[in-house]
Amino acid sequence: MLEDALDIADTDPQMCAALLGKAVEHAVEHRFWAARHWQPRHKGTLRALSDLDGPLARHVRQFHQGIELAERIDAARAAVLHSVGATGFFEWESDVEALRTVSEHTV
Repeated sequence: MLEDALDIADTDPQMCAALLGKAVEHAVEHRFWAARHWQPRHKGTLRALSDLDGPLARHVRQFHQGIELAERIDAARAAVLHSVGATGFFEWESDVEALRTVSEHTV
C-alpha cells in the first residue's frame, strides 16, 4: 500500500494521501496483532497505541498532523518501518501446494 501511494505521489496526490492513510492504519493494526493485543475501538486507537508503542504513536500523530504531502509521506514511511520492520516490495518463496477438489471436501 505504501509503495502504491509513493508511485502516484506526483500524478495523483489526493489518492496518494488516501493510500498513505490506509498504510498507516494497517501499520497500526499490525502492531496490535504482533503484540497479541485485541484491536482497540477506533476512537481509542491512538491512546491504546501510545500505551503499547509510544514511538509508533508519535509517527501516526505526525502523519495526521502533516499538512504537506511530503511530511505525510515521511511520517507514513516511518510508521510502516517501525511497525513492520521493512518497506518496499520483498520476495518470498513457498512450496507449491496441491489443491483439493470440491469432492474431497465433502463428507
